[in-house]
Amino acid sequence: MFEYIKQFLIVTCLYPFIEPLFAHQENLIKNSKEELTGIYIKLFNFYNEIVYHWNTNYKYYYNNSELFQEMADTIIYFYTHTHAFIYNYHVEPCDLFWYNISVLNNTMNIMNKNIEYTIDEKYEIYDNYNETVQETTMIEYNHIVNNMNKNDFISILITIKQDDKYFIQVNNCTNLNFDFIPSKVRFLSIEYEDPLLKEKFVLTIDENMLYEKNEILSSAFIKRYLDYHPINVGYNHNYKIHIMDNNINMITLTENDYILLHKDKYEIINNN
Repeated sequence: MFEYIKQFLIVTCLYPFIEPLFAHQENLIKNSKEELTGIYIKLFNFYNEIVYHWNTNYKYYYNNSELFQEMADTIIYFYTHTHAFIYNYHVEPCDLFWYNISVLNNTMNIMNKNIEYTIDEKYEIYDNYNETVQETTMIEYNHIVNNMNKNDFISILITIKQDDKYFIQVNNCTNLNFDFIPSKVRFLSIEYEDPLLKEKFVLTIDENMLYEKNEILSSAFIKRYLDYHPINVGYNHNYKIHIMDNNINMITLTENDYILLHKDKYEIINNN
């Protein structure tokens, strides 16, 4: 008891001397926080200014200097392909105009007796899409369809790129005329679910694929997407695609489904 009284008296006597130290420490902390806040704001403004000038100057020189454009394209090309090599994914051609025919097959692995899913692809580069290119594309498509092993074939996908726009058709590609009319359809979330894994993986569809008449999220589309993105997940043919559309509707696609985009709505097509 006397020990507590002794400690109380000591603290009471020293308080007039200790209190200014605490007050000084509090003011020091307050001033430090204000200085740090000011520094963060200046750094943030400096960063925004650099980004603004970089984007403005980059666009100007890229559009007006052929040398700068070639240098920028070369740097991006080597960076993209180096990144793809390290993380083991495919990269589309950097050309502005091309078409791609992708065939999704299933084959039996002789060693482990497991079914494996692969995509056979063919790219063609062209200067501009016209009737000649369209005819060549259809001839190549028909040649592939007529010569493929029907037992191994699952789905076929034609992807045509014009500048930064994509035209995508599934299986029965009989009409390759396209106008690139933007679709108003948007999806709030798209997730890929592998039944053998607990985790779902978010898929991000390029805005430049959202045009009327485009057919997206087929099995060949999904396999190609996984091959062309640094996602550490393999293709499982029993996958499920979980979608939340712009009206908060929840839908689920399987390997037999894909989505046909219209101008103001979308349609779920079943291959069966």
